[in-house]
Amino acid sequence: MPLIVTFVLAGASYWLAAQSEIDLFGLSKKADSTTIDSYINQFNLQSKDFKNNTVSMLQGQRAEHHPANDTWVISTPRIQRVQADGGLLTGQADQALYMPKNDRIDLNQNVRIHSVSGGVPTDIETAHLEIDQSKNTVSTRFPVKGTRPGQTFTANGVVMNQTTGEIETQGNTNIRIEAKP
Repeated sequence: MPLIVTFVLAGASYWLAAQSEIDLFGLSKKADSTTIDSYINQFNLQSKDFKNNTVSMLQGQRAEHHPANDTWVISTPRIQRVQADGGLLTGQADQALYMPKNDRIDLNQNVRIHSVSGGVPTDIETAHLEIDQSKNTVSTRFPVKGTRPGQTFTANGVVMNQTTGEIETQGNTNIRIEAKP
């Protein structure tokens, strides 16, 4: 008799475990985008892109991986990208989303970056910034303040080519040019 009770309890436990993984119709549940499957304290990712000859670094206090959309959420991130031609991009924010599949980093809240392209330094401050490493661009649709030697600008958005240093502002733009004798 105890063997039969043990068998029934084991079967019931298995059935409950299986039901927690599938719904009543046998279909898989959608992945929960808030579920974390792993985390890393003192996150540090370094990569070398041999095709574009760049070295990139992404660091943060903590990184949490969300498997539903293969995204890493990184707290207090710091980024750095160095190009063979002397181009440089450094930055920091309160939070970052790193999407390895797209090779893209979204910086959020108190974003500050410093870029040197073609020997021209550029500083940008905004609330949100997208770094698309495959396209070599930095962009935002949020209000932005930028400074370059002798120039200050504000705009409703910006797209910057990291290779050439060219900046395309979006929406209303105010530019102040300082003329020095």
